[in-house]
Amino acid sequence: MSNDVPPAGPAEPDPFDELLRGFSNEPAAPGGEPEPDLPPTEAMPITDATEAYAPPVAAAAATTAYRPDGADETPTVVLGGGAPPVPPGGPQGPDTGDDGRRRVILGVLIAVAAVLVLAIVGLVLWLVLRDPGHATPAPSGSATSSSSPTPSETPSETPSPTPTPVAIEQFTAKANTVACPYDKSGTQQVLLSWSVTGATQVAVASAAGEVDATQQPYQNNLPAQATDFSIPYACSNAQWAYTLTVVGEDGATQSAVITIIASYAAPPAPATPSISAFGPTSPTIDCTASPNTWKISWVIANLQSTDVVNFGISNPGAYNSSSLGANGALTSGTDFPNPCDSSLASQTYYLTVLRGGNQVAQQSFAVAFTY
Repeated sequence: MSNDVPPAGPAEPDPFDELLRGFSNEPAAPGGEPEPDLPPTEAMPITDATEAYAPPVAAAAATTAYRPDGADETPTVVLGGGAPPVPPGGPQGPDTGDDGRRRVILGVLIAVAAVLVLAIVGLVLWLVLRDPGHATPAPSGSATSSSSPTPSETPSETPSPTPTPVAIEQFTAKANTVACPYDKSGTQQVLLSWSVTGATQVAVASAAGEVDATQQPYQNNLPAQATDFSIPYACSNAQWAYTLTVVGEDGATQSAVITIIASYAAPPAPATPSISAFGPTSPTIDCTASPNTWKISWVIANLQSTDVVNFGISNPGAYNSSSLGANGALTSGTDFPNPCDSSLASQTYYLTVLRGGNQVAQQSFAVAFTY
């Protein structure tokens, strides 16, 4: 059986071999073109295992063969005058050393890629999980202009504290009534006290009913606590309302109202009426005169609207005219009978004032008639 190696034909260049050659720093052929194919060398026949391979001691006119197909990148030393040595194990087959080197380089590339991926993932996690309050400082200005400046991270806002809810804890009046005179004149003072929390505005209103004190204030911007705050009460009102309105930090409002009632004093007892004047135009009446009419007039002091004034003749209990005023006059023959018509010598007349059905004043006089 012949051990001759058939001559190798030209092979297509392997791109991966070119990549490996770049990593192994093996120089390319001069001028950037591959070296021309060298004629194949004939393998030496193996006659003895001991002669199969011997390292050359001295090379005479040795040359290095380069194969562009990458099948064997190990230089083959050709001794002068003979064929190249055959490695142990028979004729040289495909070089298994290149495959190992490929695997090593591929493993290195995969490891580098994995490290890069892990680094990128770690950088992304660091950017996401780092302190949100830490803002990347904005780059300082420089003479070199940038078409797209790198935006700085906007710092997150610190959450504001929750505002204290507004509340009216206490709102009272020192008394729920005010003492007013019987004639409802003048004003009195009402004393108010309050205590509120969480308020940015405190106001008090005075009105006929509950109102928003911030819109209709008697006084605004008051303190959160007050004792015996004085506010007027008009006695002409039978009752009146006072409203406390507070506003919280969030704009919420609360109101409380107190209603005060007037207590009027009893009117003083009126003075007793008195008849200051009561009588005829003359104590003697001439019945022969023409006309012989005459008048009786009177004046009463301290007369009340509920008092009754009665005019009577002879008997104080027999009244023929009543409900007269404090001042007045009666005419004989018109308001009462004319004694001249009866030929009377004299006549007594009475004026009586009644209050509550009781007689409180009375006065009388007598008139003489001549014929």
